[in-house]
Amino acid sequence: MLKKLTQRTLHILFLILRPLTIGVRGIFYDKSSGTVLLVRHTYSSDWALPGGGTSVGESFEAALARELKEEVGLVCEDIKLFSTYYNRPVSKRDHVIIYKINTWRDAIKHTNPKFEISKKQWYPISKLPENITPCTQHALRNFNLMIKN
Repeated sequence: MLKKLTQRTLHILFLILRPLTIGVRGIFYDKSSGTVLLVRHTYSSDWALPGGGTSVGESFEAALARELKEEVGLVCEDIKLFSTYYNRPVSKRDHVIIYKINTWRDAIKHTNPKFEISKKQWYPISKLPENITPCTQHALRNFNLMIKN
């Protein structure tokens, strides 16, 4: 309980003190099963696309590769810029760059992060969980429209 409270407090302080945040997220879509990969963070009960924040001096693509390898143990081989999202629900200065991951492979060595990701799961694009983040809703709504056309 204390650990969760500490994580939540640190996350809130981070949001208040950091002037501008740019995150990256990846859409992993498995055509053969019609599923997308979602994660649940330890500090939220909502499902989200895997990804995270960029570091100073780090390109969006490098941040995406690092975050996806850390969070879900997948290495991006072919990515394409898909969308951007002004993440107002998180803060007035948060933006997310969303990529479509066209091909990927498993990382050779991967240990699930203990303090960040509580769960990862593939969901049918036609049957997503109700509790997904607004950014993920935006991205997958647009993605679903794209694959239907």
